[in-house]
Amino acid sequence: MNDKNPWALLGVDSDADDQQIRKAYRKLALRYHPDKNKNDPEAAARFQDIARAYESIKTVQLREQTSARFGVHGPSAPRPDAYSTAQARAQAFPDLDINAPASASDPGREPAARPAPASASSLGPTQVGHVLGLSFQQAFNGYQTTLDVIGEGLCDACGGSGAAPGYKPRTCASCQGSGRHSAGRIVNQCQDCQGRGFIITHPCSHCDHGRKRHTHPIDVKIPPGVYSGWTTVEQRPGVVLTISVEVEDSPIFRRKTSDPADLIIDVPISYAEAVVGASIHIPTPNQSISLKVPPGTKTGKPFRIAGQGMPIPGSSERGNLYARVEIVTPDNPSHRYKQLVSKLHELDDPQIRADLFQPRAEI
Repeated sequence: MNDKNPWALLGVDSDADDQQIRKAYRKLALRYHPDKNKNDPEAAARFQDIARAYESIKTVQLREQTSARFGVHGPSAPRPDAYSTAQARAQAFPDLDINAPASASDPGREPAARPAPASASSLGPTQVGHVLGLSFQQAFNGYQTTLDVIGEGLCDACGGSGAAPGYKPRTCASCQGSGRHSAGRIVNQCQDCQGRGFIITHPCSHCDHGRKRHTHPIDVKIPPGVYSGWTTVEQRPGVVLTISVEVEDSPIFRRKTSDPADLIIDVPISYAEAVVGASIHIPTPNQSISLKVPPGTKTGKPFRIAGQGMPIPGSSERGNLYARVEIVTPDNPSHRYKQLVSKLHELDDPQIRADLFQPRAEI
């Protein structure tokens, strides 16, 4: 992002405030997020550029530091003079000769010198998003894995200067290190150095302007009880990894929308068990337990079983399990079954539906 104007990348004016910059970043990040553009390396690269752009101008202080490199001026970015800008360049590149113009006849060869690294604080961390799919049981037990994340950082070969080992950047002769040209009140980016204020006559063959892709293996530990939409952020040098979890549905349990630590299970019982009661066994996510069905249980009745739901992330406690019983009748009852039920039917209350025919007030 050293050579890319962050204001232009985010599509905001040079006088945009924190809120406008944040709004533009969120809109673009949502559009180019890797999760929405799978197998699209251009979108992934654009997403990383947008993240770095936001990190470089998201506050007034950062905009003041960044404006000098791109010739951008606004209420939050004081207009620097050429000398102060060149001095800022010298701090970022200690081996940069701020007085000597670059030319083909004077490539700046320093046989015994090696460029000092650019300021690491000027390089924002790579923002990476990842969706981690888990089975229901993995979400219950917790999960550990290692993700190989590709991010950018300082090049090891050139130390971040962008110049080949043994060479150093030279101050742009056209703009004298300011990165811009002024004509009255109009300020334009210098085209010779692309606003950087310096020219690299012998580029490093291992990187792109001092930045290089690195693979960062990141150990990820997901706690028990997570649910779809649960997120965590892992930070490592040069990389900020945001992990979003998607949990597969269980064929047996449902999670309550209001509290994902609570589970619901539908338990079939027979007509006889509902009438006379029974002691049955039902599953939980990690064991089998006994459930007492009292006589006269109606279909749809939920039984609350405390502490047998999902773990609560970050806690030693668990949610509750709600067993909802459902009376099941046989699809093809035998002749004997029908005979016995007919006998029971003789004992049914003949007024069981009497209330259905009572006058009711208009709604």
